[in-house]
Amino acid sequence: MSFSSDIKAELCKIPIQARAAAVAESYGILLHAGSFEPGLIRIMSRSEDVKLRAVRLFKKAFNLDFDYVSEKDEPGLKKLRMEDTVKIEKIYNAFGFETKDVTVHHINLAVLEREEHKIAFLRGSFLTGGTMTDPDKQFNLSIVCAHRAVAREMRALLMELGFEPLFSERATSSANYFRRSELISDFLTTIGAPVAAMRVLNAKIERDMRNKITRQINCDDANTSKQVEAAERQLDEVRKIFMSPMGESLSDELHEAAMLRFSNPSASISDLARLAVPPISKSAMSSRLRRLSELAKKL
Repeated sequence: MSFSSDIKAELCKIPIQARAAAVAESYGILLHAGSFEPGLIRIMSRSEDVKLRAVRLFKKAFNLDFDYVSEKDEPGLKKLRMEDTVKIEKIYNAFGFETKDVTVHHINLAVLEREEHKIAFLRGSFLTGGTMTDPDKQFNLSIVCAHRAVAREMRALLMELGFEPLFSERATSSANYFRRSELISDFLTTIGAPVAAMRVLNAKIERDMRNKITRQINCDDANTSKQVEAAERQLDEVRKIFMSPMGESLSDELHEAAMLRFSNPSASISDLARLAVPPISKSAMSSRLRRLSELAKKL
């Protein structure tokens, strides 16, 4: 199953209680369904859970049954269809419209007066219009609608509830979508999918940890590379000094530093400082190596 299917299966477990909430959720389903016209209502989904929930919602909201419901074992998309114009008129009336007056679909906010009804509407919208990528790969939740006006009004509704979706318009559809994991998690929690929301947050934490480890490894590799380059340069400088008369006139501390580097070509400055007799600080050893470098430059 896809992550979208997991979300929808979780949403479909929410009990259907108040009729007004059932009307609002059905409204979201219909505006994002395959067809919502005066002569035909058709709902299509890959989810058996969504199909069964739509049947229960329509019974609760309108006391109506679909004219056709695909069998569980029927191949392809799960389908529900209603062609009885008397039934369809009753549904339109529940949303505050007459079938003969509707030329372009809009969201009738009078049906969604309470916040719980707005949330139910969003839940229904996701059931038929929503998709979500696998959060282990990418964060992208979208709700696609064939009705441009509805999609724009949906954006306003989301913003009213505290969300800030991105918006895109295509030739045959429009979409509200989120690409930030925090917004996706909040949205899923709001519409009733806290388990899916937690999975999104866990994926974000794991991704951040992987990125942090990768940055640390890259940083360590860079530091190691710089350390090796510095040690090789210092080794060359020590060789130059010992091959010149200057090697005989080094002070005891510089001679010791030169010999420690020569004997330990891959050691860090901290390691060389601990090998000195007596041990000295890292800054002291760094100072001595720097003075050796200045002497080598004179050669």
